[in-house]
Amino acid sequence: MTRARTDCLLVWGLAGALLAGLLALTLLPWWLELDALDARIASAEDRLARYQRIAAGLPALRTELERVRTDPTLAGLYVQAATETIAGAELQRQLQEIIAAARGRLISVQLLPATGADAEAPTRLHVRAQVQGTTATLFEILYRIEQARPLLFVERLSARSAAQPEQRLRASRAATPSLATAPEGALVLRLDVFGFVRGEGT
Repeated sequence: MTRARTDCLLVWGLAGALLAGLLALTLLPWWLELDALDARIASAEDRLARYQRIAAGLPALRTELERVRTDPTLAGLYVQAATETIAGAELQRQLQEIIAAARGRLISVQLLPATGADAEAPTRLHVRAQVQGTTATLFEILYRIEQARPLLFVERLSARSAAQPEQRLRASRAATPSLATAPEGALVLRLDVFGFVRGEGT
């Protein structure tokens, strides 16, 4: 009798353990999914709260942006011109003066397409210049750009040796004599520079 009862309890125990295992296998993924869902909800609520704070501050930011945009004391930081064409010519002239003051030899200069982040942001005019000079020329150009008014910013800069391979000297003399006769240690610099443009009426 005792042995039969023991066997019965063992069977029921195994059945209970099996049932508990099946329930765990069934409920564990569901519980993990709920936990992950709670984490995503908490993250979304946090982002929403941040966005609401940013949105609440937008009117003040717009007011400050307009004040800065129309502040006459900041006019000297922008290229002032009635049209982008005139502004582009002024930007090229300013960059050419910087290169000449740094004792660089201007090879070419061109106006690149203007860009603007949005309607409220000032237009950015880009100028690309190719210059022959030395390392000292490069440092002087960068220093003068940093000090320039209206403000100028270097977007891209590359430098390579101006020395030409022997087999290309004849072709170089015909195409770009300034490069073919470059002194030892000379560099060819390419700079992409931009400035902000504001119309004369703003």
